[in-house]
Amino acid sequence: LKEGVAETPEGVEDYYAAEGDAGRWVGGGLERLGLSRGDILPEQFERIASGFAVHGEALAQNAGNPDRRAGWDLTFSAPKSVSVVWALAGTDQREALEQAQERAVERALKLLEDKAFFARTGRAGEVSQHAKLIAATFRHGTSREQDPQLHTHSFIMNLAVREDGKVSSIDPRTMMKWQKVIGAAYRAELAEGLRQMGYQVERDGDAFRIAGVSPEVEKEFSQRRQQIEARLRELGLRDAKTSENVALETRKSKAIVGQLELESQWSSRAAALGLTREAAAELRGDEPARALELLKASEILDKLTQHEAVLEERHIFLAAAEVAQGAGGIADARRLAETAKLIAVELVDPVTGNVRYTTREMIKAERSVVEHARQRANETQHQLDRAEVERAIERMEIARSTEGERFKLRDEQREAVIALTTSTGATAVMVGDAGTGKSTALEAVRLAYEAHGFQVVGATLAGKAAAELQAGASIESSTIDRMLIDLENKRLKLDSKTVIVLDEAGMIDSRKMARVSEMARVAGAKLVIVGDQKQLPPVGAGATFRHIQDVAPTTRLAQIVRQREDWAREAVREMSKGDAGAALGRYIERGLVGVEKTHASAIRAAADQFIRDRAEVGADRVQAIAATNAQVRDLNREIRVRLEVRGAIQNAQSIQVRDGNDPDKLAKLELAVGERIVITKNENRLGLKNGDFATVERVSTQQVTLKLDRTGESLSIDPRSVAMRHGYAATTHRLQGSTVERAIVLGSEHTSREMAYVQASRAKGDTRWFFTEEKVRKIELEAGKEATTEISMLDRLKGAAHAMSQSRQKQSTLDYTVQNIDGPPDAPRQRDLEAGLEQRTLLETQQQQRQQRLERQRDGMGL
Repeated sequence: LKEGVAETPEGVEDYYAAEGDAGRWVGGGLERLGLSRGDILPEQFERIASGFAVHGEALAQNAGNPDRRAGWDLTFSAPKSVSVVWALAGTDQREALEQAQERAVERALKLLEDKAFFARTGRAGEVSQHAKLIAATFRHGTSREQDPQLHTHSFIMNLAVREDGKVSSIDPRTMMKWQKVIGAAYRAELAEGLRQMGYQVERDGDAFRIAGVSPEVEKEFSQRRQQIEARLRELGLRDAKTSENVALETRKSKAIVGQLELESQWSSRAAALGLTREAAAELRGDEPARALELLKASEILDKLTQHEAVLEERHIFLAAAEVAQGAGGIADARRLAETAKLIAVELVDPVTGNVRYTTREMIKAERSVVEHARQRANETQHQLDRAEVERAIERMEIARSTEGERFKLRDEQREAVIALTTSTGATAVMVGDAGTGKSTALEAVRLAYEAHGFQVVGATLAGKAAAELQAGASIESSTIDRMLIDLENKRLKLDSKTVIVLDEAGMIDSRKMARVSEMARVAGAKLVIVGDQKQLPPVGAGATFRHIQDVAPTTRLAQIVRQREDWAREAVREMSKGDAGAALGRYIERGLVGVEKTHASAIRAAADQFIRDRAEVGADRVQAIAATNAQVRDLNREIRVRLEVRGAIQNAQSIQVRDGNDPDKLAKLELAVGERIVITKNENRLGLKNGDFATVERVSTQQVTLKLDRTGESLSIDPRSVAMRHGYAATTHRLQGSTVERAIVLGSEHTSREMAYVQASRAKGDTRWFFTEEKVRKIELEAGKEATTEISMLDRLKGAAHAMSQSRQKQSTLDYTVQNIDGPPDAPRQRDLEAGLEQRTLLETQQQQRQQRLERQRDGMGL
């Protein structure tokens, strides 16, 4: 489903009707405007799009105004395999496929109307009210490259009929949020129609395809998609909005080719790849095809809450519609979603009153962390005497001092150490901005506790973070998963004389946080939780770290010491607060920002800068940073090309290693002496951590010798047993917690406040930013080429600055009021509820199928 905006009705109807389809009116608001379901008359379309009813009544204050927005175009495109089968079908079968397409579109629009269509009301349209829509649908059969592409333009008029019968303009915000849901629902209904016709469908990611149409045939008839993909690769962007912009930028007018000539071309091209008209016809069986398995509602909720603790209704409907493809239609998806809502726990936003959903398991996990801290708030067995802690700090300061330079903790570090060790309760929290010396403070905590016979152990989400904690604070550390395994296998013993330091806690999801909290409670151990919620959020669900600060003693470190210069420290602070515009301004003033026209040129510029910095500060002291693995691959490739040209790496060998992205597979990797690599999976038997960087010292097909940055030690390994890839560039997630001398960031408009903050705070020295400004060409066209240089760089980066200021922190169930936690909480009741709903669904589905058969019979009789 793609969305477009039509500013005026001029020429719109001509375009839609260009392929001979007169179009059809659909929607619950037709009667109010003097319309009825059926074919569209050109004068009707133009009048409605201009804001008038058929009989001439002005329906909008700006009716007839040429600047009035006419509406929104939602385009429903059938999967390519469906379009291919349609292109090769005979007349009767083609008409049946077109009817299935029309039914799917109309039922998807009905779901949109029921769930996500609102009118603006009140002064200045600030209030939204549920309404009925008016849409004009036009079915087309070709792409702009004259490939078969069955699709329907659904032009949603900028007129909404409210419950009181009045007509208002649309409030499109909810409609846009539900776009993916409506698209998935359309595909589910189309797949069900095809299945009923006898076509076997199979799932294809979040879509479906007709079984028997090969990927080669689909690719042959996807020239338009290939054009868009090529342009996206050039830009280095993959998001939906950029894809839409690229589609507009690269499209050309449809050529006028006769239908018979097109069909002949399609038939020849498909036959050349083994799919003849006869073979395509045989893909349809005589009876409805086998339905795919439909997930249970509880399984959908479990799947959704793997990554998000709090769900909106649209998230549930999207998941239901996606799993329904090949297993049922829109009605089945709706029933599945409503069942999921019934067995979920309702949450209410205490400020807005908006309803959200979660699972009992998620609530239990998040509540347990907070409850454990509350229940253990008066424990004193871990409380140390302040004077003894200060003596431990003094011993540490003496040990760290050198001749001529006395080491001393900053005041806020000293107070943090004292707070963490002398407070009552079995949970203590330290929140510290990036580069504020958290590890140094934790070393003092360790020394104080060890002096009193306590065991201090560290736990982190990732192996690299565990290694950093161990190196920075001399705390024996492992990943959370490894600690739990060692505890279960009795290789680790925890008791009331144990202090667990949980580091980088802002990245730890609620389930893992709950397991650590329970582990500490059972053992009677103290839990010291350390992190910065302003950095990258957890990959998993939940955000417990924010809430534990409300119930446990919390100390904060705010004085940044990593960056050497005041302006750089201030820029990092501005990034953390969401003021990326001010921060970027500081970098621009110092010539540390570059704007390139294309992704390829930005990659080249960043690689050139990497080579210059490498020559100045050393091979292992500069790091390129990007948001995605694809961008990292591009950067690594360009940097290696430059190193080879300069002779810095020579005689590279292609060797087999564990794939850096998929460690279960083997892959080829070009390696030479002097290469920088990064380990991408923990190898505990070798002492390698996921995220370890190293320099290659020797290479052969059977053995590679690495010098680890973390330890300075050399290690010979069998490359086929270790997952690795080139390490000149790495993702932001991989580098959280790392410190380098210089950083080179491949910026993007598609980032977040948390990501930009981590990127800006890695380097002690310069951080340089390189952006791809996809709007530069548009600026040149509108303002003239000379004017481009007069537009300030910060103005050109307005979109990037906005994205870098927007938080993507995850929500927690603890942010909401729980409504129905005492609903059907136990497994037997939930199973009974689901079974009853599934039985009802089966009966309703059978009734729906009978109705569909009657509709097809009537269609066949021309009724």
